[in-house]
Amino acid sequence: MMLTRAQVLVAIALVAVTIATTGVAASPGRTVYRALSNKPRDPSLTYETFRSPAVPLKSGQVANTPNSFGPMPFVKGPVAVRHFEARVIDDDNNTVPLDEVYCHHWLIFDDGGMHKSTINDGLCPGLANVWGIGAELLGTKYDYPEGYAIVTTGKEQWTANIHLIRTTNVPDVQMCIECHCKWGTPANPEGDIACCPDRTQCWGMDKWTKNDTKNYYLEYTGGSKRQVPPTVGPFFLSFSSAFSTCLHVRDLCLQRGTAHSSFELQL
Repeated sequence: MMLTRAQVLVAIALVAVTIATTGVAASPGRTVYRALSNKPRDPSLTYETFRSPAVPLKSGQVANTPNSFGPMPFVKGPVAVRHFEARVIDDDNNTVPLDEVYCHHWLIFDDGGMHKSTINDGLCPGLANVWGIGAELLGTKYDYPEGYAIVTTGKEQWTANIHLIRTTNVPDVQMCIECHCKWGTPANPEGDIACCPDRTQCWGMDKWTKNDTKNYYLEYTGGSKRQVPPTVGPFFLSFSSAFSTCLHVRDLCLQRGTAHSSFELQL
């Protein structure tokens, strides 16, 4: 099933909302999720850094890996993960700027991308990612308050969907990264994630023949504890969307159009 950019962004947003609220009955004025966090590392956590398999790209080329891309090495559970962050790097471990590679999004799955996650049911009928970030949120770190975490069992199958576009030598970067379709016109442009599938060339780069391939990787760091919290408390989720007709959270599926929906779950 091909998901639109809007659905991908909604899935990323849902992860952020879930992380902001899972395990904590948030009180007014209390922030439990920090975007672009400058929070110092917690000395009580063990931090380990990993990287994905290589994603090779030549100028103008698109990578939009299947959700089963991997395996993505990660700390062996059971652990309580209280910190997660990621960046795109090259062979020399340098952070890759957006003007070289546009990171449309990355999503991390615990179930091999098979939509059978025990952590997050996600946006039905598609993305049940545990962590995920789009270009607009690069630099965001997931930080969980003391006593709350993403709890793993050690049975997870960690994989990723990584959507990168190499913009080097691209004549019209905006048309490229917006995934403009061949049937669009300057007067009526049309962009869709379906128009920049894996291993293709983006808009304006169909005739690029130079083999200037470079390898890129998703490098990610988890901060965890072996002491696993015994329970996960109730949380609230409020969500509205014109893109999808169904929202899954654990065993609850709420049908709705564009109206706001609020509910409480005891996990």
